Amino acid sequence: MTLGTNFSSIVDIGSEITLVGYYGMDNFGDDLMLKSLLDEFGKHNLTVNILAYREVSWLLKESYPNVKVWIWPDSKIGKFQLFKKASQNSKAVFWGGGTCFTDEDGDGYFKYMIYAKLLGKKVGYLGVGIGNLSKTSRLFKTKKLINISSILTFRDKTSLKKALNWKKKSSKASIELVEDPANQTLKGLASSLPVQTNNNSLVLAWRDLSDYSNTTIGSELLPVSEMAIKLCEAHEVNRIIIMDTDSVRDKELSISLKESIEKLNGTISVEYNDCTNYEEKLAVINESKVVFTSRLHVAVAAKYLNKECFVYNYSPKISYFVQEEGNNKIQLIDKDLTIKSA
Repeated sequence: MTLGTNFSSIVDIGSEITLVGYYGMDNFGDDLMLKSLLDEFGKHNLTVNILAYREVSWLLKESYPNVKVWIWPDSKIGKFQLFKKASQNSKAVFWGGGTCFTDEDGDGYFKYMIYAKLLGKKVGYLGVGIGNLSKTSRLFKTKKLINISSILTFRDKTSLKKALNWKKKSSKASIELVEDPANQTLKGLASSLPVQTNNNSLVLAWRDLSDYSNTTIGSELLPVSEMAIKLCEAHEVNRIIIMDTDSVRDKELSISLKESIEKLNGTISVEYNDCTNYEEKLAVINESKVVFTSRLHVAVAAKYLNKECFVYNYSPKISYFVQEEGNNKIQLIDKDLTIKSA
């Protein structure tokens, strides 16, 4: 239960809330998490305002009549004005899913959550995680947000432990461990897909690691290409399908990766699949024999589809997942692209 056991004490049945997160980018993991969260909110008969970067392509009004999507404007002032308007009738503002406390990416929407508190709203985080946190400013913001929240549910034990250690005695925050929000949707979808037995492809889903250059291979594509070819040879597959996990941000990198592999090997067929819908992406993974990725939820999907998966350890969330799962089909690829564990 992603919402946690105390959600009903924070939000009344039939009330209105606002949800923020990395939405509208056709991102596989974030769409899965959003779908699960909306299903959970539906059980509470909630009216939901979603703040997104673009329209959520699969979120149709007839299927979600109590959900309204608000699109972030470009200007800073406009963003705060829209946030105030979207949340004006909401009792609470929640961040939904993902590793939202990091040095490299998110700061938990610090400014907006503080603003929400000033507007008299409750705030919280549902199904989230804590990533690399060494910057003083990011650590301060994370601790502040934890202690002003009414509810925080974490998807891994290490993040939970950190949050509990940072929670002040005076804080009334409810903190607990839950499943990754994506799991609920993945379970249902995976069970409905046919079992594929005659697969001869490797699915490659990579992300831009430029912001992680200090701790990973960064933007280098040659070692990724070489590893993909080695995995093809080891698993006797002759086809690589490159897929965007984030259909807005990954496209250019995916095309460059295709070109890089083709230069190294002329016998393996390399294809770029530009599907955007999360169900289509899941189907691509299902049709593979092996998966090579630096994306958490591609690895999670591989687990539910019973695929052998090699997942690159660019962020703590990756190692948390592999360690907690203990699944011998999900193998951790260390930062130097060596297989670390089975």
